[in-house]
Amino acid sequence: MTLTLAIHSSKGGTGKTSIAMNLAVAFASTGKNTCLIDLDLRGPSLCSMFEPKTHFWINDFLSGKCNINDTLTDVKGEMGTEAHMYLSFSNPDIREIRDLVSKDRDWQASALKALMNGKRELSEKDLDVIIFDTSPGVEYESINAVAASDMVIIVHNDTMPVPAVQNSL
Repeated sequence: MTLTLAIHSSKGGTGKTSIAMNLAVAFASTGKNTCLIDLDLRGPSLCSMFEPKTHFWINDFLSGKCNINDTLTDVKGEMGTEAHMYLSFSNPDIREIRDLVSKDRDWQASALKALMNGKRELSEKDLDVIIFDTSPGVEYESINAVAASDMVIIVHNDTMPVPAVQNSL
């Protein structure tokens, strides 16, 4: 059975993608075939860490233009992990991000269906773990990723300044 985790936060800049990447590497290093999918469609950053080696983005899959397997890049060799570590990138082009923001509820509903079908296809690929790096906040694509997951990890950082402690000595 494949475990699906969503890594989520209420705002950007919490380190969500770094945590998702570190979890993916940890799982793959222990022999678990792992797939990390960048579903932060409004602020993709996974492609800044790795160069996509595919012609298709996860956006293309969610729009019905390709199969989920077409979006995968195996970085096992680069990472030196024991098991396969697949990455699926979100398109960082600003036109794609603008287009996504204009999508209606019908598109989002079909994207959720595609995501559930993609999760099933990836499970059949003998993946042990699928990790969704979500868009922060309460956006449709974030809700879709959470709905398609078995477990959600909420990333939060405290932005309140820590008061200085005075030494009484």
